[in-house]
Amino acid sequence: METFKNQFDLQGKWVVSTVGRVTQLKDLETFIQAIAILKKDFPHIVGLIVGGVRVNKQKYFESLQKLVASLHVKEQIHFCGSIEKIAEVYALSDIVVSSSKKPESFGRSVAEAIALNTPVIATNHGGVLDIIQDGVHGYFTNIGDANDLADKIAKARTLEFDGYSYIKENFSLEKMVEKTLVVYQKLTTSNS
Repeated sequence: METFKNQFDLQGKWVVSTVGRVTQLKDLETFIQAIAILKKDFPHIVGLIVGGVRVNKQKYFESLQKLVASLHVKEQIHFCGSIEKIAEVYALSDIVVSSSKKPESFGRSVAEAIALNTPVIATNHGGVLDIIQDGVHGYFTNIGDANDLADKIAKARTLEFDGYSYIKENFSLEKMVEKTLVVYQKLTTSNS
């Protein structure tokens, strides 16, 4: 990851990341706009967009590059492409953003970031509602609201928590199997 830090000049920077393929559903425009807003008060901020670009999303990717240029944040926004070592990206990030326009199911990336004690800002819908404790592990933001996202990113700077224990106690494979078995036991008992 030292090579990664050097490649994107991350030493001494405040790193805010978003992870996932480059697609309109991830609302990367709002992420970029929020970084542009925060740049005024936090000139050392860097926004990492980690994820590949499919051939059919090339025009969308180009529109994001134009947005970056128009907002004068070329030095703050880095398109990193696909990366295999995602856990390392979460670990070197100060905050992770999941600003999906559409509700997603569980939100594994959110749980993984929290397990590494990295606060998460996520849109207020879908499976993340079951993972993030608002004000503890991160904050919820409104869809498409760059000002709100910027505000929540700034607030999350001071959050500290034991994310590994929280995730292990609530979302480990063992816990999920245990909870599933309870549901099956209730069903078989009620049918007897």
